[in-house]
Amino acid sequence: MRNFIWLFIYELLFINISQSQNIQNGALEKWIGTYSGTLPCSDCKEMQYIISLNADRSFVEEIKFVGKSDKIETSKGKFSVSGNGIMNLVRTNEGQKFFRRHPEGLHMLDENAKLRTDKSIYSLKEVKYISNKRSISEKYLNGTDFYAFGDSLQWMLDWNFSEKIRFINRKNDTINALISKPDTSINFVFQFKAKVDSIDLNIFIRKDSSRNEVSGERFNYRITIETKTPNNPKTTLKGVGRFLPDQRLNQKWEIVSVKGKDLKGKDFSTGFPTLTLNTASNNINGFLSCNSISGVLGSEANSIFIHAELINNSKCDNSKTENDIFKILQSKELAYSFSGNILQLYEFKKLVMELQSAR
Repeated sequence: MRNFIWLFIYELLFINISQSQNIQNGALEKWIGTYSGTLPCSDCKEMQYIISLNADRSFVEEIKFVGKSDKIETSKGKFSVSGNGIMNLVRTNEGQKFFRRHPEGLHMLDENAKLRTDKSIYSLKEVKYISNKRSISEKYLNGTDFYAFGDSLQWMLDWNFSEKIRFINRKNDTINALISKPDTSINFVFQFKAKVDSIDLNIFIRKDSSRNEVSGERFNYRITIETKTPNNPKTTLKGVGRFLPDQRLNQKWEIVSVKGKDLKGKDFSTGFPTLTLNTASNNINGFLSCNSISGVLGSEANSIFIHAELINNSKCDNSKTENDIFKILQSKELAYSFSGNILQLYEFKKLVMELQSAR
């Protein structure tokens, strides 16, 4: 009986601890994100302030004193959230700093953790374009093909292959512009230009794996944006970016041409050979004529990476066509483009396969 009572007490304690931990994690989740704003400064023009709060309770704080120095001062440390909804930055050499949530971001509190009388000018807005699952999902659904943001999270850029860009600065000022058709060269993967009113943008994107200093996230591309206006000299912005999977690939396709030879559905017992591409799960599978294939699919920029294998290896009347298709899909990087509803695959700039949406 005594053992049963102790077991019952232990289970109650375990449930209470678990519930408390879940509540703490839920409360913490509301704070995770990046916030920015322009704050008053006693000995400079203004203070540009950015703070990133991470799931491991670490923070990165960036401050630029405009009119005093071009240097960005960075602090790192841990933060905690009290039961009364106040967040506290614990910094080794600079004392404490307090914040409270508001619907659009954070209020910076005074040294006594109280709201300031002029709280509106000590307000930070949440930066929505940082690389979290929610924002990436929104970009994907909105048709963004490439996204980037600055090393210090002061700006962001979205680009879709319909030759449009969206540029947002730290004040949430938004520029939407048409861009020139990208040029490629040995040094840069993409280079294109845009003009909005009197602002000239020159944008370079190149393959270079690097880690963003604020978020700690690794990206495969570096981006440089040069801006120029009639009254201001050239300004250079640098950041990181990545390509999102091309949604247009995600469907079932019929192979209608291989190495310049048009195929006819009636020549195959089950109609045209088919491929189903899924960039979300990185899978490719299909049925060629009498053999099935399955494999791994990757996509980036205007290239797909395929490693396919035959599930069975039966001989049939169209073995030569099957072999030609399989060789193209066997551990290859292929460039692709769209011509209307036709997906075209290229190997070394030579058209090797055309596919149409399956009926």
